[in-house]
Amino acid sequence: MKIGSVLALFFAASCASPSLVGINSYPENSQVYVKTKEGEVKEIGKTPLSLSRSEIFSYGSGISALEFRKDGYETEKIVLADNGRTDSYDVSVKLSEKRLETKEDNNKALEILAKGLAKSLHLTMKKDYDKAQIVLESLIQNYPSVSVCHDLLGNIFFLKHENNLALQSYEKSLMIYPDNIETKQMVQRLKKGQE
Repeated sequence: MKIGSVLALFFAASCASPSLVGINSYPENSQVYVKTKEGEVKEIGKTPLSLSRSEIFSYGSGISALEFRKDGYETEKIVLADNGRTDSYDVSVKLSEKRLETKEDNNKALEILAKGLAKSLHLTMKKDYDKAQIVLESLIQNYPSVSVCHDLLGNIFFLKHENNLALQSYEKSLMIYPDNIETKQMVQRLKKGQE
């Protein structure tokens, strides 16, 4: 694992709540751990988190080592230094997907994805939108960088007349695959409906 490959972005921001540290990851729901002065690793929660600076830096002497873990992704580590200022800021980390070891593993993952997508489409055609939503949300947990999963979930929300959730799903899809014309059209349509 290369610490240098971690994408950590710090944004100084003033917030109404003093000295907060926002901790985010892509994908979300990554487990965040902090290393104590004694070398112990303690879980502090799942992203997105908002913690006070004292919570972040109470484990070390002005330096805090954070570790981000999520199944299917490489563990990423960052080090934060307390500069003594009271500004609030955000930390964002992008986790790298674990590379599949063999062609068989890759085929198995593709098979699971294809079966899940087919099942969600079948449930959608039967107008069983709630079950289709559950299938798609499960797929997104395991394959968050597959834009079609977000598109199909957006379609489910659209069919359920949950337009704000549909818009969020379509926008996530566009973050992954910005050239999808149909998704762009749906985003424009939903934004126009909000006006």
